[in-house]
Amino acid sequence: MKKIYLLLILLNTVLSFFVNATTWNCRNEKFESKCDNRSCSVEDEIGSFTPLDVTFSDEGEMSICAYSGCWDGKGKVLANSPYLVLLGTELSWSNSSSDDKQDVLIGLDIQNKIATVQVQSFVQPLVCKQS
Repeated sequence: MKKIYLLLILLNTVLSFFVNATTWNCRNEKFESKCDNRSCSVEDEIGSFTPLDVTFSDEGEMSICAYSGCWDGKGKVLANSPYLVLLGTELSWSNSSSDDKQDVLIGLDIQNKIATVQVQSFVQPLVCKQS
């Protein structure tokens, strides 16, 4: 019995190397929302905003693209069930020579495939697909 238990542990360890991370891609084509410490605003006129393109994994990899660039990096997984919650700290902006580092918070309702992302002034609900 002890040998079987040890064999199962070994098998589980070996198989875990072959399991890929779950990756999500999320967007909101309908509107863009932003907030500051005074108020929030919504832009919903098609053509007046570029939808955020948000990709992340359950291992903490994240890319939040807005307009002309992306905040990319690896965040910390704060929770994974029933919500996947990721925190990225000081993610660099890909399309700038400036030191524009931002913190990012992503929360995903795994069952309903709905996420929210907060980065810079963006506070955005998103519809997600597992990729």
